[in-house]
Amino acid sequence: MRDKAQLETHLETARALVKGYFEIEDCHWDKRFHAEQQECRECAERYVCEWLFQQDPAPDLSICPPEQLRKMLTFAAGYMKGHMLRAGHEDNCPCATCVWVREIHSLLMIE
Repeated sequence: MRDKAQLETHLETARALVKGYFEIEDCHWDKRFHAEQQECRECAERYVCEWLFQQDPAPDLSICPPEQLRKMLTFAAGYMKGHMLRAGHEDNCPCATCVWVREIHSLLMIE
């Protein structure tokens, strides 16, 4: 399925982008989410950290249904869009990350 292959390819980029932009200070777990640790469950960055932890090492995306891939990609695109907006990037920013976010939004038809 072409759509599924596209999603898988974009998720590879998503992992690299989120990992590259995710910064957290004073993490005792070195950005490795531990669901059983109260500190992780209460952390403001919990969801990003948990998403990254689920992506590292890269999962076998071939066994994931397209809807799961879309959800994973939607999370990454939302995180990156928020990060870029906080960094002062405008909606029509030509940087590679902003272009990627717009492509994902178009692919997934995200508002």
